[in-house]
Amino acid sequence: MSGPKFTEYALAVEKANAIEQRLLLEVVRLEETEEPAPEEEVPTAPEEEILTASAMAPAKHPAREKPAARGEEKEEPLAPYAQKLLAELDTYLATPHLPPSCRAELRHADERRQVMADMHALPSFCSVELDGLLTRTRAYVALEHRIGPRYRALSRRYRAWKAYNGEAGAMETVPFDEHAIERLEALIAAEQAQAQHAAEQAYIEQALGEVMEDMGYDVLGSRDATKRSGKHIRSALYQYGEDTAINVTYSDNGQIALELGKLDKEDRVPTPQEGNALENQMVHFCKDFQEFEQRLKDKGVLVGKRIALAPPTMDYAQIINTNDYTMKEKKETARGAAHRAAAPKAFRHDA
Repeated sequence: MSGPKFTEYALAVEKANAIEQRLLLEVVRLEETEEPAPEEEVPTAPEEEILTASAMAPAKHPAREKPAARGEEKEEPLAPYAQKLLAELDTYLATPHLPPSCRAELRHADERRQVMADMHALPSFCSVELDGLLTRTRAYVALEHRIGPRYRALSRRYRAWKAYNGEAGAMETVPFDEHAIERLEALIAAEQAQAQHAAEQAYIEQALGEVMEDMGYDVLGSRDATKRSGKHIRSALYQYGEDTAINVTYSDNGQIALELGKLDKEDRVPTPQEGNALENQMVHFCKDFQEFEQRLKDKGVLVGKRIALAPPTMDYAQIINTNDYTMKEKKETARGAAHRAAAPKAFRHDA
């Protein structure tokens, strides 16, 4: 059972929950240090207050304020409905916390009112242009009153998760509409799941490294590589026998591979003698592997899914080219020396 091993490890529920709580606290801290945007400091006035103010305010009708010149036709008074719309426009123009796009439309409507007044076309302006704009504005104010605070809170939470994941510059824009809350909650859930997965994998890697070293496997070197498919892998070499090592490879998908091989400075196929020696060491590693996974379990790391567990045969014998790794200066530990003294010796390539 101690040929190459491919496994997906998972955390015990208690350990995963502890990591989740830590992440939540860190994201809350990021939220608290974020400076609120100006529009988040004071909420938009409730719709009822704005509509009440517009009903009480007199209409600013430029055409009526300008006396008719001699010989000109006197303009007819506006209908009450048109006067109400113009008064409502003035009220919204004085509302400071509407979104920029909405304020721009209102200012444009105010400019158009002046033009239409000079052309004696205010009634048609009110019914054709202004009515639709104010309908949209009322809808926004009502939506802001209903979900605005929640939208801003979730937006801050989304930005905090993005910042935590190192992707602050890749945020998705969520328009403020009826579906904004649902969309933000989905984005936050995805970012939290990404952070949780990364944190769990980091803990598993750390725990695995600690167990390997506690069992006497000294670190020899490491490497990072990206395959043509874009898949990123990280590997660490741990000394096993005199000239053999265990290669531990971590993949982006959470799969971890442990493979035993003979160290050399070239890529080649093992000789028959080396294959036999490596097979003996695979058998010897069988008991070590059982202890290895028990120690992982003690740290809250469990076998999530066993992808493959090959038998200890020379078919899986391999040479590990150390030139592919960033090697560390060898520092023999007492535990590592004792472990290697008990391990079967490998045959030399030149034997």
